[in-house]
Amino acid sequence: MFTLETAGKVRVCFSNKISTVTHKVVMFNLDLIEGTGPNTDESHSKLETMMADLAQQMTTVKHEQEYMEVRERIHT
Repeated sequence: MFTLETAGKVRVCFSNKISTVTHKVVMFNLDLIEGTGPNTDESHSKLETMMADLAQQMTTVKHEQEYMEVRERIHT
């Protein structure tokens, strides 16, 4: 996991130089999270934090489920 320090385009490169004969499956997740400014209402801020945490946990479960589906397809 890494955090970008500046806004802009991101390039991800993959290489298959080692073995061009063998079929490869590449799977990755890219999560975009934008920061929010300070909030003066403490209860509102706490609720937003809890909702963001729940959303992140749901995303993690979704990614794990997708990963398991790919593994199941590969190994059947």
